[in-house]
Amino acid sequence: MSVGTMLFADFCFHVIGEFLSPMPPITELDSLLRMGGGKLIPTLEAIPVEMQKRENRPRRLVIVSD
Repeated sequence: MSVGTMLFADFCFHVIGEFLSPMPPITELDSLLRMGGGKLIPTLEAIPVEMQKRENRPRRLVIVSD
């Protein structure tokens, strides 16, 4: 069963930076994005490959920086 509103279902995210306190850690951001239906792409190098996957083609890429 899905929890949340699927607010991020149309997006892939790449998070870059250190996210020092008081910012939330990347693990918390990842959980929030996944609960909302988003997908986290772990490395810059992986972006082209991940965005070409069939399930990600309709999604938009968002790069989040601290």
